[in-house]
Amino acid sequence: MKLRTLAYAATVVLITACLPKPDVITDQNNEFSWSQLEGKTVVVNYFAEWCAPCLRELPELNEFNSHKPENVELVGVSFDPMS
Repeated sequence: MKLRTLAYAATVVLITACLPKPDVITDQNNEFSWSQLEGKTVVVNYFAEWCAPCLRELPELNEFNSHKPENVELVGVSFDPMS
């Protein structure tokens, strides 16, 4: 019985090690991999909460995001560290 348990545990470790790892864990604790966007046009917006120009462009980015074509994705990347 111990051998079967050991073999099962080794299999779980092997499968887990072979699973693709996310590139990023989002601020909402979701996994994100750039490969999810393959074949799409990606608009990346780097911003910081303390940056006045960044804050001024947010309404335009929200408007763009609500009317963007299906093959386009908008990704926001915060310069600020997660707390």
